[in-house]
Order: sequence, then structure tokens, then C-alpha cells
Amino acid sequence: KAVWALRYLLLRALLVSGVTVLQCDVDAIMLRNPIPTLVATTGDVVGQRGTFPFRINLSWGSTLCFGVIMYRPTVATLGWFDLALPRFYEIGDDQSEFQRALDACSLVVWNHGQTWPATVKLHRSLKPK
Repeated sequence: KAVWALRYLLLRALLVSGVTVLQCDVDAIMLRNPIPTLVATTGDVVGQRGTFPFRINLSWGSTLCFGVIMYRPTVATLGWFDLALPRFYEIGDDQSEFQRALDACSLVVWNHGQTWPATVKLHRSLKPK
């Protein structure tokens, strides 16, 4: 929990200083450079679609996955961090508490014109057993 707390304090400090931050999980594999697509996509925060936490996913139809996510240093992003960080420090789960903070915001806009396939078809050999 302490390492994650330091991570978000550093992230917030970078945002306050005007730096756009690209955060990636250590197990995220990039087959091509994601930066041009991320930079070309409008929004304060640009990231993957996810399904956790599940209750919020049922309400929204999707959640924000933090596996690959770009934060722009805007008032909205910092407001979101300021709302989420105290919840995170209390509970210790970044995914759920940042999502709950988003759920509490009234001005969240999804997709900005991006379209996403409703389902992903996997090759037979890649389907889970």
C-alpha cells in the first residue's frame, strides 16, 4: 500500500508541475508505439476500457483500466486525483477508489468519438479452456 501511495503522490506532483504522464503496468506488452494514438485522442485522461470494479461496470457498461493510461495535467485530472487519493489511502485499492471517484463526478464524458468493438473474437487456439 505504501509503494502505491508513493506512486500516486509522485504522479500528482508531476501533474501539478504540468507534465503529461503515461502510466503502464509492468506486464503491459506494446506491439507498437501507443503514444501517437494517445496524444491524438482528446480528453483529460485516456486509457483502456476495463470491467473492474464490477458494480460500476454494470452501471457504466465499462470502467477505466489503468494498465495503459495517460493523464493530462488539467484542472479536471487534478480534481479527480484530489477526490480519489483520500479514498485510496483509506481503502488501499487504486482501481476501485479511482473508479468510485469518477462515479462521483458529474462531468465524465466517455469515448470522445472513439468507437469500440462490442466483442472481441479470439482465434480458437487462444480461447480460454
